[in-house]
Amino acid sequence: MVRVAVIDDGVSTDVYPFLTHLSDSIEITAAGSIKIPPTNGRTHGTLCAAIIKLYAPKTEIVSVKVLDSETGMGKVWKIRKALEWCLENQIAVINLSAGSFSFQEKECLREVFSKLEEKGIPLICAWPNNERFSIYTDFTWTVSVEREKTLCDNQYKSRNGHFLQADFYASSIHSFPLFDESSETIVSQNSHAAPVITAMVAHNIYAEGFSSLEKIYRSLTPFQERRFHIKPVPDFINKTIVLGKIAYPEKYCTFQKNPKSLRKMLDSETPFSLSVFPPYTKSSEELAKCIYENQEHLRGVLYAGVAPEVIKQAAWNVGCLFWDESEYRSELDKVPCGLIPSSTVIVIINGERESAISLSKQLQNEFIREGYRSMIFSNWPQSYCLGMYFLPNADLIKEDIGRYINVYRPDIIWLCGDFYDIQSDMQILCCNKRFVLKYENQKDSYTLEEELVSYIKRLLFS
Repeated sequence: MVRVAVIDDGVSTDVYPFLTHLSDSIEITAAGSIKIPPTNGRTHGTLCAAIIKLYAPKTEIVSVKVLDSETGMGKVWKIRKALEWCLENQIAVINLSAGSFSFQEKECLREVFSKLEEKGIPLICAWPNNERFSIYTDFTWTVSVEREKTLCDNQYKSRNGHFLQADFYASSIHSFPLFDESSETIVSQNSHAAPVITAMVAHNIYAEGFSSLEKIYRSLTPFQERRFHIKPVPDFINKTIVLGKIAYPEKYCTFQKNPKSLRKMLDSETPFSLSVFPPYTKSSEELAKCIYENQEHLRGVLYAGVAPEVIKQAAWNVGCLFWDESEYRSELDKVPCGLIPSSTVIVIINGERESAISLSKQLQNEFIREGYRSMIFSNWPQSYCLGMYFLPNADLIKEDIGRYINVYRPDIIWLCGDFYDIQSDMQILCCNKRFVLKYENQKDSYTLEEELVSYIKRLLFS
């Protein structure tokens, strides 16, 4: 049997005749996870579980209560703890209907999402009903689902849009048999479309034993519709084997080098990811062969620059996650351009690279901690390894920034790199351990990064 966790407001077993047993029922509290009896009544989680069980009967439902049944609200720390509990309790698939647009909460979840990726546990999330983006659907490891009014029952189809949209459409219209042999039909929104995909994923895992997100994704998608499931930033790389030399000091990267060599990792047969930075010692054919031979343990490949076709094809064939600049560029081109609102603050940070990167990250962390939607864009090579949104084409920089605006709606944008002919609210030049700040008609110089960060916070949002 496949254990499916429904992270929601609890699941009842007295509403539907096909949902009379739970494999487990817990609630996340400040004291930890505690066992609780099934919830009473037709909760939101009950409907999610019923949809999964109706379309994938060979599943065991696990109820993980994190949301309040009255308000439907929950705390991010509870969701993080719920995901951690799933990691430790043989959960095969997770269904999550919660949404949030807090950048601060996304940072809180980053580590546990990396662990889900490492263990190969798919996370199916509902696309937000009223927002254009949610922190949960923004991670690479998430499969996101939006309702489509023309679909019913267990129908679904690939969204086939750009990478800032939901991955799938699915039905939110479902008919359930009742105990008195009558039936009821619900017409709902995205949160009751996601369980359709959860059910299909659980069914495919039961039938085929998939452990790769790309394989699961391809089992749901016609071959010609989508090659790679990528996001703007290659966040599926957490701890990785590195071939070649990255352009920046490791302390600034969003991932860590795995201390083991490639040979030792292959011999250990534990899950690993691979980051390739040309030039490297292996030929493209050798690397493709390595991908094929270790497909059962390879979670993802990041290729800095444009990958040779033989490597792309190998990654696609084995079903591992993949990111390179050409796939990213092709996805970014599908996103409609937008205008930067006058309320969005733009700060250009350039000059000596290491200082500019350090300052950008410090400002990013501080402003996110304060609750602002804060994003860093860069046109420097390999800046996606730093967690920045990469702008690969000098002629399209303004357009590419605009492509993200309508989705993320940032309060502040940091442009870390070589940016010219872009109107900004502030400019910071990093040189010789000094930071020269230009703001309106004033020009100041600082030597301490922390002092400058504090000053900028007071200056922009006092």
